[in-house]
Amino acid sequence: MINLRFTAFKAIPVNEIRFRPTNSKRHNPFVYIALTAALLFSMAQVGCTGLTSANATDPATATTMAVSGASGSFGSVGTGASATQTFTVTNTGSKPLTITRIAVTGTGYTITGITLPLSVAAGKSTAIVARFAPTTAGALTGNISISANTNPSVTSIPLSGTGTTGGVPVISVQPTGIAYGGVGVGQNVGQLMWITNVGSGTLTISNISAVGPGFSVTGNTSPIALAAGQSTSFFANVNPTITGNIAGTVTVANNSSSSSIVIPLSATGMSQSQGQPAISVNPASFDFGNVAVGVSTSHAVTISNPGSAALSISSISASGPGFTVSGFALPISIAANQSMTMTATFVPASVGATAGSITIANNSATPNVVAVLNGTGTSTGQPIMSVNPSSVSFGNVTVGAPNSQTIVVQNNGAATLTISQATISGAGFTMSGLAAPATIAAGSNTTFNVAFGPSAAGAVSGSVSLVSNAPGSPTLIPLSGTGVTVTKSLSSSTSNVAFGNVAVGSNSSQNVAIINSGNSTVTIGSVNVTGAGYSSSGVVPGQTIGAGQTATLGVTFTPGSAATVSGNVTLTSDATNSPINISLSGTGTQAVAHSVSLTWTASTSTVIGYNVYRSTTSGGPYTLITNSPVTGTSFSDTTVQAGVTYFYVVTAVDASGNESVNSNEVSVTIPTP
Repeated sequence: MINLRFTAFKAIPVNEIRFRPTNSKRHNPFVYIALTAALLFSMAQVGCTGLTSANATDPATATTMAVSGASGSFGSVGTGASATQTFTVTNTGSKPLTITRIAVTGTGYTITGITLPLSVAAGKSTAIVARFAPTTAGALTGNISISANTNPSVTSIPLSGTGTTGGVPVISVQPTGIAYGGVGVGQNVGQLMWITNVGSGTLTISNISAVGPGFSVTGNTSPIALAAGQSTSFFANVNPTITGNIAGTVTVANNSSSSSIVIPLSATGMSQSQGQPAISVNPASFDFGNVAVGVSTSHAVTISNPGSAALSISSISASGPGFTVSGFALPISIAANQSMTMTATFVPASVGATAGSITIANNSATPNVVAVLNGTGTSTGQPIMSVNPSSVSFGNVTVGAPNSQTIVVQNNGAATLTISQATISGAGFTMSGLAAPATIAAGSNTTFNVAFGPSAAGAVSGSVSLVSNAPGSPTLIPLSGTGVTVTKSLSSSTSNVAFGNVAVGSNSSQNVAIINSGNSTVTIGSVNVTGAGYSSSGVVPGQTIGAGQTATLGVTFTPGSAATVSGNVTLTSDATNSPINISLSGTGTQAVAHSVSLTWTASTSTVIGYNVYRSTTSGGPYTLITNSPVTGTSFSDTTVQAGVTYFYVVTAVDASGNESVNSNEVSVTIPTP
């Protein structure tokens, strides 16, 4: 250890701190700021080798933003279906991030999940949900532009996806809700539930889960793939652990447009001593045997109350494809030792064995009684036609820009379906892809398209009529739509861009939103920029902007001399209000370089040099700004910025690297240009 002691230095006035614009070509006098403060070194004993002052960096001043995922690829998505991706925007700076605008371009792309303007605190995040819902087949690209108080001010997220016509899955879950009624504590009651794919594409069930006290699901193994028309079943169970009302849900996650089906559950936990009524169902299970597809067969089911108090029945529901129950009116009260009769019916929609059940919610100690049903559809039946969607609403459609919709015709019967006639009515409605006569085998389907191309503004209704050999022929598909007049209108988010002062040799950029507020695509004809030093980017001739979409025009000012410059951006298009004019203004200024010169008197002790420290706060913390000890008694700080006040201290360093305590602090404010 080297113990080094310095005697106190006498007060030494700092000679001067000098500012000089090093690139000025005019002969202005230097500006001198005389400081009367003194740098006073007073070294205490250094107790260990190599002590140095702690360095403290200045707080970050930049606002920065990070987005999870540089791009979004949705892969293949069926027309009529949709897929989503979530992007997380994080404020990685130290100041609040302000998102002022989010624009999405590209056919089929939309965004949700954010309300503007939005302020995001430092270190915090927000989510943007992008949805891809293609209406036509083929590769489609898009882009999300996020405007914020960052540099650069616009962040882009490229989007891509492919629309396919391989069919669309549609999910149906029955029943749509379960009220178990009273269930004894510790008693497990299950309800059979059915999932059916009533669409034309493969339905994938990725997960089935239950939440809520005492609720669970059994009888399924995910994932499950269901072809068009296929079904699967599972049990939703309740096993209350407490008395009183309880609630929960079953969630079925899948790949249809209804990506998460939620079924509400409710029950009342009861102590085993409560309730005097009892329930008996006869038969407790029944097999309808072989039944021709499309043919109805029924069987009586008797509910008896062998208890000593009135039996209250709150709901009776049938589950399973083709099974129904009728012949009662809820709520039902059955006196002690009395009974009632209802009817269970089976109408198979397809060939093959089918299972179902009847669930009776009541106030007995067995609050949910399940009667099991079975039956087999045979091929001696007839064709059964279903169409999806069963009606088509085109909404607003621009005159001269037809919109189309695919319709799936499914044969759920056991015999061949023959469509002998297919007609369409209504002004502007047309159909394609279905030529009569057309045959569809049992269990198969076909598709055709209906288009709406209005020739004038106004609401229109019509229908498709399919005459076939299926029961209920003809099948009618209602059509509706509204023709709207073509409007092409562009606007800009501002008509004036002011750059203020910009140093010669540097540049400044600003963005202007070009907005299509009409209902038709607008094509850019030309983008002309006038004024020395002005240029544009982002919007080019031939570019199209879809209805309701926005393009970003970047304008840059790069002054070549110190002068005030005016300019203009003229954007022409096929919009009715063309052209758009945006005035430009800015002033080129000569860049002024500043420096601070520090001098001090040498230490009388043996030192190898001096460390210079700087802070923007009086009293520190200070940051070392010299790479190595200064051997002389002066230093020039050339890294200062205009308009900032700096505080300096100096320390002496010996050959072992030991430093003295800080000198007196001196300060100076750098002038603005």
